[in-house]
Amino acid sequence: DLTTVTGIKGDGSVGPCAAASVTDGGVNFSTNDPAPDFIDATPDGKYMVLSFRGPSPVSASHAAQGSCPGVGIVELLDSGKTGKLVAVMRSTNTVADTVGKVSPAGGSTYTGVERSDIHDAVVVFHHEEEESSANVSSLMSAALISAGVSLFFLMM
Repeated sequence: DLTTVTGIKGDGSVGPCAAASVTDGGVNFSTNDPAPDFIDATPDGKYMVLSFRGPSPVSASHAAQGSCPGVGIVELLDSGKTGKLVAVMRSTNTVADTVGKVSPAGGSTYTGVERSDIHDAVVVFHHEEEESSANVSSLMSAALISAGVSLFFLMM
């Protein structure tokens, strides 16, 4: 479950997407609602990196609509059988437009100004001779380069 701190659905905890959610969606727009798109693993196999779709899908009108656009980091547990969302690197794109409210098919009406809509996240291993363990802080660094891992994401 990507909405809880523990990764266990219904445990009552609130995960990192809640703090990174858009807050201008109106009363009927859900927060803490990550919408993963593409996924890639870190070289050490300890984390998965997920692209999170935004509240205003730009590629097509569909239900891939989420409240915390950006990149999510999932820590894998129990030999990769389970995991938990440990961080969200929030992206933003609030350019002025004339769209007004957005109502994607199968989604919720969104009345805010956020147009960020991440479509992919790719992890690239740089140093073949020395595989280091990536951790959440290195993946979330400002330069996005640490422990031989670069994180790239496509924002439309």
